[in-house]
Amino acid sequence: MNTSNGTIPAGKSNCYFLEVILFEASSRTLYITTVFTSLINAVSLMVAVVGNSIILTAVLKTTALRTCSNFFLGNLVLSDLFVGLMVQPLFVLYKTGEALGKYSCLAHALFSTSAWLCAGVSFLTLTALNCERHIAIFSSLRYKSLVKPRRVLKISMVIWLLSLLLVSSRFFGLSNVVFYVICCIIIVVSLLTFLVISIRIHRVVQRHRMQIATSHQVKEGQSWQRQAREAVHARNVAWVTFIFFLCYLPTLAVMIAYTVVGYTATLKTVYLWSDTLVFLNSSINPGIYCWRNKGIRKAVLKVLKLRTESTVQPEYDRRSRSAAVINSTDPIDVLPKGSNKRVPKETSF
Repeated sequence: MNTSNGTIPAGKSNCYFLEVILFEASSRTLYITTVFTSLINAVSLMVAVVGNSIILTAVLKTTALRTCSNFFLGNLVLSDLFVGLMVQPLFVLYKTGEALGKYSCLAHALFSTSAWLCAGVSFLTLTALNCERHIAIFSSLRYKSLVKPRRVLKISMVIWLLSLLLVSSRFFGLSNVVFYVICCIIIVVSLLTFLVISIRIHRVVQRHRMQIATSHQVKEGQSWQRQAREAVHARNVAWVTFIFFLCYLPTLAVMIAYTVVGYTATLKTVYLWSDTLVFLNSSINPGIYCWRNKGIRKAVLKVLKLRTESTVQPEYDRRSRSAAVINSTDPIDVLPKGSNKRVPKETSF
């Protein structure tokens, strides 16, 4: 039975491309879980909107933070902001309707579509960001020719367009099984890309540490200094990616279970918690950016006017580029304990 916006009878029904299980046909556990997850999302959406708005404003207003990497980061922030502005409010709206016995098919369909749109943008953006880090470390001489602001903006637009085409295709007959298979492929490719690049970067860091420990001195070559600095920045990007995948893994497991056994009340209960964990990632990310990125942290404090102009160092704009992307850890982390040498900071990502 297909429905439009309105109330539908108890039991299993169809809403566009979605299978629907209402409370009367399921367990009390599902009802309680729905109430709790709705309350959690109602609170966290405000955190997501405020936090990501501040981060986006800080990046746009700070010239030193306008790097190619931060364009990708801004794309991720925009996706998280969209989660707080649309995805979570729609989740609360249609779940509240379920609890009151007034299920809204339209709200459910819009929620599912917008949620998968943001997920697709986030996965593809993180993949692009990790690939950009790989180029910066292992193809540094070609970095400026390969990674350009205009090209990054075009890639970001393509990411949104591809994600929109994928989620909208469900309205035009794409089956749920095919859709979830495509999503799983994107997730697996993104995860494998992250793991391979992280392993390669870890080896670079370890190799530099062994060389320094053996020679008891730091190489003075600019190429080594750049590679060491980029490796540290990439490790901070890896933190964001790791936490992102950690939040999404339960949903991935639910997707696989849904494809194998179908949609049940128990699976829907688990889905509520896994979706909530995914949405909480949008509220957590601004804190991660400030934690790992000294430049963003200072820019955010400046936006919030927590620091007066007298406390802002005159050389901030010139020096903050060294921490332009998710970087609160000084590049000295590449060095072993006991070394008194430092890798000089530079303005590029």
